Amino acid sequence: MARVPSIAVVGSGSWAQRHMATILAEEGMTFAGIVSRSLSEEPRTLLADIGSPKVWPNLDALLESGAELDGVALVVEPERIADLSYRCIDAGLPVLAEKPLSFNSREANSIRQRAVSRNCPFFVNLIHLYSAGYGELSRRIDEIGPLEHIESIGGNDGPFRRYMSGMWDYGPHDLSMVLDIAGEAPESIEATRLNGGGVVHTIRVEMSFGSGISAKLTFGNLMTVKQRRFRCVGSGGTLELDDHPTPKLLKNNTEIAIEGIRPLASVYRAFVKSFDTKKDPANSLELACRVNAILERVGRDLK
Repeated sequence: MARVPSIAVVGSGSWAQRHMATILAEEGMTFAGIVSRSLSEEPRTLLADIGSPKVWPNLDALLESGAELDGVALVVEPERIADLSYRCIDAGLPVLAEKPLSFNSREANSIRQRAVSRNCPFFVNLIHLYSAGYGELSRRIDEIGPLEHIESIGGNDGPFRRYMSGMWDYGPHDLSMVLDIAGEAPESIEATRLNGGGVVHTIRVEMSFGSGISAKLTFGNLMTVKQRRFRCVGSGGTLELDDHPTPKLLKNNTEIAIEGIRPLASVYRAFVKSFDTKKDPANSLELACRVNAILERVGRDLK
């Protein structure tokens, strides 16, 4: 019987624990354990379905442990991802990193180059690209004729993170979907701060593409309610995905059934499959680098 792939998670916060629970719930993979200095120094109760896994204080301890390991999920602050990524790639371990990949596009591209040069699978958790609703919208995009306009709205009242702004927290999701659907790089980008300042704000980004497509994106952590909407307008109709609180896809105002597993489970299934294929169906690493470059520019323009 073939050995089931084993994945370790670096990080122990609430979202890292969701990663752990997802791995444990999937039949085609096993949970190797956690890399967390805080847990190693002061054990605490995790989500009920995680149990009491193996804990290593740092990545070196994991790599030197001799544990059977096939992949690593990096669910940590962006400032930590580059160093951890290089070490995993050099050890031949596929990586699933949380977004944003970095706050620096040069660093993001350096990670990509290292992964490509080692032929090491590297995913960035642009989770909405793997959702059933977005997948169905993407498959049907040609049904509405040549694409003319895209609108994306994503945000909430929070979270307010000391290490990351609303732009960097929410922007990667909206931008990755727009870039993926448009299939090209924007020719022009205009950014406006709609409210707030510092790391708490709502941002609007308007883009135009060489093919004639236009896009308007609104995202941030200073909205009154949680929103996740994505609308595509073509010459022959519209496709609209409202992903909160329950995913709903409309084509010309007629609802289309959405079937599929939860997005994070979909990410992990694709990640494990890449151990053999070396491919990411969403091309998330390249998209993450393009997103980084745009957000870096937007950040400069808004100063």
